[in-house]
Amino acid sequence: MAVSSPSLTIEKKPFLAALKSLRIGINARQKDEATLGFENGELVIEIAGNRVVVPAEGEWPGAVRIVARTLIPIVTFPPDPDPLTLCFKTGRFFIAGWSVNATWLDDAGANPVKIPSVATYLDVLALKEHSHRKSDSSARDQQEVKNARQSMNILLDQAAKLLVPVGITRPDLERLAGQKLAELRAKARRRPGD
Repeated sequence: MAVSSPSLTIEKKPFLAALKSLRIGINARQKDEATLGFENGELVIEIAGNRVVVPAEGEWPGAVRIVARTLIPIVTFPPDPDPLTLCFKTGRFFIAGWSVNATWLDDAGANPVKIPSVATYLDVLALKEHSHRKSDSSARDQQEVKNARQSMNILLDQAAKLLVPVGITRPDLERLAGQKLAELRAKARRRPGD
């Protein structure tokens, strides 16, 4: 869902402290990207696998992606207003009077989820279910989840037959798979924005 003008209000001091903690990552590689999202009342800034959060208020139903190095002037020459207003308009990300080219990513996942080539069926389920609400997901994503569930059920059936002699039942295996899926979902929520 594209929003005409998403905006957030944040206190300047914690925002600058968060950016300073990421500054090494900003300097590391010139092509690193920063993703700024909003979760549970916090601005989430992710750069090169590093993540910081800052309390924020407003409407931000997605994320904005920018070149990370472009944040250096904000740290070096902080804008005057406090609190700061962050917004996205017509292909640009604004902090007070400063702006830079940006890409808006809808909350439903404007970019496809990247599944590792060695992903298990549980990995596919965790990543896809975390990244897409069922009503927003593509037919391809829904089919991948369905295929992963079917394959996992076949494997659980086979494993249950093999483990009958040691007293492990299909419900035991389903509980184990459910626990592992919950762990992977929690891990997917902590990953940098897909």
